[in-house]
Amino acid sequence: MEHTFAYLQRVGVLGEGAAQEQKTTAAIRMTFGDGTVGMMTDLRDNSTARAFLSQLPMTVTLQDWENREYWYSDNLPYDEDSVQQTYAVGEFTYWCGGWVTAYYNTNEDTVIEAGSVVIGMMDDTAVQQFASANGAAQTVTFEAVNE
Repeated sequence: MEHTFAYLQRVGVLGEGAAQEQKTTAAIRMTFGDGTVGMMTDLRDNSTARAFLSQLPMTVTLQDWENREYWYSDNLPYDEDSVQQTYAVGEFTYWCGGWVTAYYNTNEDTVIEAGSVVIGMMDDTAVQQFASANGAAQTVTFEAVNE
């Protein structure tokens, strides 16, 4: 993990002492298969967000779930004190059962029983891209950038 933090510091995504505190200027570019570019900002300083960042850049295909979120399977670490039981539109999270999720809608099921950890917040472009996909799989490339 130390090598990952050193790399992210070197490319300017994380500041000195990144294991403790993340720069607020860090962001993630989300490039969809059709060329649409959205952003994820407000990256959280938790073990889950750091593990996600360490995987970048990467391209994954996300699947729709119940017309409220897109997801792909992953196994990320998390700290119990970062787990929340609810979600909000625009949150990009790790569901503690093994999914990375992008919430673009809500439904009557507002409680996440296994809990989730927020990685960051998607901008309106990314939320709208997922919402307008009508359940079709979405291929997205994630890259760390500076705003």
